[in-house]
Amino acid sequence: DALYVGAKYEQHDSKIDSGYGADGDAAMNFYAGYNIGKHTIKGMIADVDNYGETIYHLGYDYRHRDDLKFFAEVYSEEETAAITTKYGGLAETCWSCSGGQVFAVGLRYDFGAP
Repeated sequence: DALYVGAKYEQHDSKIDSGYGADGDAAMNFYAGYNIGKHTIKGMIADVDNYGETIYHLGYDYRHRDDLKFFAEVYSEEETAAITTKYGGLAETCWSCSGGQVFAVGLRYDFGAP
């Protein structure tokens, strides 16, 4: 069993006046994860200026084998940044959209696991 905790603060020092990366914009993240046997529960709360704003991420993993994990995750952001229906990259990001939520289930397979 193990508990993992992490925190990060960053602040932009740029010549950009607006949008993501503008001078003075800040990001704060707090992460906690707990492993118990084959189960992992993890959560993250973040506040990122001009890119998602308030973000919540909660997840659960089950390690079936060393190379195979099943997962379920919930992700929510106040202002749309990572969640978008467009696939054109940064140039087509919907900066004026207002938030989004995602629920995902799936599996991860590690081709390099022993």
